[in-house]
Amino acid sequence: MNLCIGDTVPPTTEKAKVLRQILYFLLAIQLALSLIKFYFQIWGGIAEFISIFILCSALSQLNYCNCVIYIFFCLMNTFVIIVNFLTDIQNRVNLETQPQSQQYQFVLQSASLTFYIVSVYFSFQAYREFKGIAYDVYAATTNNQSRSVN
Repeated sequence: MNLCIGDTVPPTTEKAKVLRQILYFLLAIQLALSLIKFYFQIWGGIAEFISIFILCSALSQLNYCNCVIYIFFCLMNTFVIIVNFLTDIQNRVNLETQPQSQQYQFVLQSASLTFYIVSVYFSFQAYREFKGIAYDVYAATTNNQSRSVN
């Protein structure tokens, strides 16, 4: 049992093992990112913790549906960051004249944007692999059931 998530499912393919390791690394980066975001904006940090829980659930159970939900969360956050950047450009905000905390938030948002793009890519790769594993398991059980009927 893992954090009320359920039993951990071991990956059956080499690609799934590699993607799982990469996503655990991204999970650690997102945890650090969420703690920093929690300092600047509490609700942003809470949203990151929810994303961490969804990714953790996807990785422990090889659940491709949770990968899709995680991708949606990342794309939603990416959209918000891009809108913030474009609003600053529209308002002709000069970063050099802003207080230091605003400059830190700009750097944090830039790092978050990069993180989300990388995270969406690897999450989609994991989605494809986990769905393939689920399909193989379904096909194997369907074939076993049809053999026992005949």
